[in-house]
Amino acid sequence: MTEYKDLQIINNGEEISYTEVQHIASKRAAHILEEMSELGATIYLNDTELDSNQIYTLSNMDLLQACIESKKKLGRQGILNSGKL
Repeated sequence: MTEYKDLQIINNGEEISYTEVQHIASKRAAHILEEMSELGATIYLNDTELDSNQIYTLSNMDLLQACIESKKKLGRQGILNSGKL
């Protein structure tokens, strides 16, 4: 993932650091992975199947990567169908 350390984000007049943005993104990814896992979807990281409990041990960057990879492997139709499991 490209790092934009000089990126400046202002929200309601308050500056948010790139590190905070990464943290928020990884929290969102963790939530998505939890939801996918609860619906029966398989979670992947580096082409390896993860146990749902491993989500809580991943670094911020690994959470983002696992979310991307798992969604790609599941595909659009798989994501839609996972709610029916």
